[in-house]
Amino acid sequence: MITGSTDRTLKLWDTLSGREVRTLRSSSTCNAVDFSGEGATVVSGHQDGSVRLWDIGTGAKIDESKPHANQVTSCRFSPRGGMQILTCSRDNKLKLLDARTLQAISTLSHESFRVAQNWSRATFSPDGQYVVAGSATGTVHVWETITGRCRQNLTQHQVSAKKKGVNFSCHKLLRDDRSDCPALPQPPYHQTAVSSCAWAPGTGGWQQVASCDKNGYINMWD
Repeated sequence: MITGSTDRTLKLWDTLSGREVRTLRSSSTCNAVDFSGEGATVVSGHQDGSVRLWDIGTGAKIDESKPHANQVTSCRFSPRGGMQILTCSRDNKLKLLDARTLQAISTLSHESFRVAQNWSRATFSPDGQYVVAGSATGTVHVWETITGRCRQNLTQHQVSAKKKGVNFSCHKLLRDDRSDCPALPQPPYHQTAVSSCAWAPGTGGWQQVASCDKNGYINMWD
């Protein structure tokens, strides 16, 4: 397991013993970390707007670049071979970086997209073809990775239910609306900043996105 900290270090841990294996030292607060698919490399996003690559075996820094004008809030290797890295920043932009050179391949943005927190998370779809991120406006944005086009802006539920502080909803996302969603009472959609999004495969070929806001509500999108 890898962790990043405001003390400007990254630490590798043995999850069986709970012991620290190695400490990686940086020059800036670490806001986000992610392992590459094979587990030999780690990418880290920092307060100074930089992205750094690390060799887990030696603890050495492999490369470094500064793709953003403000601090990086999340970083994620692509599930499609790990050849791209997705970054999100307080400069209100997402970037796709070449994992070999850390050079920007494309920039993803939208006129209403605003990154609200230093730990705001963006992520890939399981097939790597799309990216999802939440905005300070309460909107969830979906981009195509190949074209960079903003595919959808999810702002409210079409059919939804509320139970124990969680909103469950059926909503149009990269497909036609489902006709089998039950008619349920409609609670408020995100009315404050969306902090994090997670994309997971659904059953029967469907894919679902979960988004969480500062008020503690989780919305499920089909």
